[in-house]
Amino acid sequence: MELNKQPSKRSIFSLQARCIIGFSLCIILTAFSLWAAMFSGYSFKAIYAVLSVLAFIEAIIQLFRVPTSEQ
Repeated sequence: MELNKQPSKRSIFSLQARCIIGFSLCIILTAFSLWAAMFSGYSFKAIYAVLSVLAFIEAIIQLFRVPTSEQ
């Protein structure tokens, strides 16, 4: 027998807050990457390393934003 549960307002707000925080973090990391690539005086290898780390962090943030089905 399957029960039809309505999501609570708190769980909806929590999901929206997580999405907004994740999106904001991705924008901040992208802005930092752009600044590092365009205006820093670091070597190409250092910039490439920083961009690689920031891209990996953004991928992890996006993976945590994937909604899961509740059982």
